[in-house]
Amino acid sequence: FYLPRTVEAPEQTDATSSQVPALPRGNETILVVDDEQAILDFVQETLASLGYRVMTASAGMQAMTALEGTPEIDMLISDIVMPGGMNGYQLAEQALELRPRLKILLSTGFSDDAISNHGLAHFQTNLINKPYTLFDLARRVRALLDER
Repeated sequence: FYLPRTVEAPEQTDATSSQVPALPRGNETILVVDDEQAILDFVQETLASLGYRVMTASAGMQAMTALEGTPEIDMLISDIVMPGGMNGYQLAEQALELRPRLKILLSTGFSDDAISNHGLAHFQTNLINKPYTLFDLARRVRALLDER
């Protein structure tokens, strides 16, 4: 049993329309904080592949210790909801007290309404919603690092 042969030419695809845009790269040092190891690994691998130096922590106090001992950290990326007595919002506030020029990117699986209702609205522009893509993460990191 054979399928009939077609006389039509195969469909050509435009190679330029399917190309992935170049991801923004950098060489800054970024501290990533998340209590979920799979997310921590993904973000670390992603950012390292883009040229960034990446440090990780799985809790707020561990992150504060890293910030106190490593002045070359340029950015903090933290999950908002973490166990252990310090959430990402509290970590961001303490980190900014210690290092006022530190760039902050918070990640959450919650809606914008939930964030506004919990007093996190002033971090609204420094927020990336989970799940996020490699492109979203790379673009947001670069944009924040480039802000004056």
